[in-house]
Amino acid sequence: MKLVEENKRRQVLLKFGFKQCFIDVLDRIEKEDHLLRILINYPKGAYYYLPTIKDYTIYKGYQVVPICDSGQGDSFYVLLFNDHDQKIIYSEIEQDKVYVNYKININAFIVSILIEYYDLMDDEEIEDRNQVIEKLLEFGTLLGINKELVSRVMNRIFKADDNGENRFIDSQKTLEEYILPCLE
Repeated sequence: MKLVEENKRRQVLLKFGFKQCFIDVLDRIEKEDHLLRILINYPKGAYYYLPTIKDYTIYKGYQVVPICDSGQGDSFYVLLFNDHDQKIIYSEIEQDKVYVNYKININAFIVSILIEYYDLMDDEEIEDRNQVIEKLLEFGTLLGINKELVSRVMNRIFKADDNGENRFIDSQKTLEEYILPCLE
């Protein structure tokens, strides 16, 4: 594993297709909505913990670019790349395990953050689905996602919730069943 230096992070993320507006939000996240800050943060934790992780196979043979921390900074989203492969993954410091593999689908990665944001909203906040959509469209735009895509995915999520489907079992399953079909 070769950790990309913090001062080169922005440049590498832009090279791989991340939008400037998304990176800007991460770099000033303390000023954003409190729920969004629970989900994503500037990758301080990743830059602190990753240099100490030498034997994890998920990072072996890759250059690692921390995208953002999640939660308390003990889990993170990273871009992994080498000459043959590139992918965005979600992992934790406690396990040598990829919890979600977004491949190199930046939109799927960002939409999954919006779904998590929705899942953290209070019940009172989600009674009016039009307000929910407006809030998610606002954050989607802030993060660089097309409004039509946010609407398609959230309508699929609302339908799943109305049908009593359990979307919370597996984040990889949520990605494959609810997000990726909306991107096609």
